[in-house]
Amino acid sequence: MQEDHYKDLYQKIIPKTCVFEKSILQRFANCQAANKHLLAEREAINCNSHNCHNQCLSLHKELRSRARFTLNQTSAEEPLPHNKELKLQVGGLIGLKLLLSGADPATIKSQLDFQKRYECQQQAIDDIATLLASAIEKYSAVDKLPYQELIRAINLSQIRKQRRRPKSV
Repeated sequence: MQEDHYKDLYQKIIPKTCVFEKSILQRFANCQAANKHLLAEREAINCNSHNCHNQCLSLHKELRSRARFTLNQTSAEEPLPHNKELKLQVGGLIGLKLLLSGADPATIKSQLDFQKRYECQQQAIDDIATLLASAIEKYSAVDKLPYQELIRAINLSQIRKQRRRPKSV
């Protein structure tokens, strides 16, 4: 399938791409509003809920703008490499989950250390839509979330590093 044809078909099938698509595809999170599609041997996720999509978009924009220093970015508009985007998504969501459970900064650090060791064995976030709805209920708006703690969680989170095979001689 030619790339241009793929992009056209992608736009028709997926009108609202999931904001946290990378974290869902890497199985760090799940969402009730996410709908997975297979297209040309690739996976893509769209959002079924207009309200959830807007809330996730607001959270992602705030995380991106406030985590520029942590991610070594000069501008919030420039695209992030895959690993930094994944770190932003997973760290932000895990930090939000831990804050909603009443964790203090020391607990967040120990939980993220635990997460580093066992990240591939368990799913960190069961439902992004429910998590964000709970956060908005507790803090009244996306822009009133405790971003200082969320940025700390992003900074502490590490996505597993790709294992390299030894070069055969």
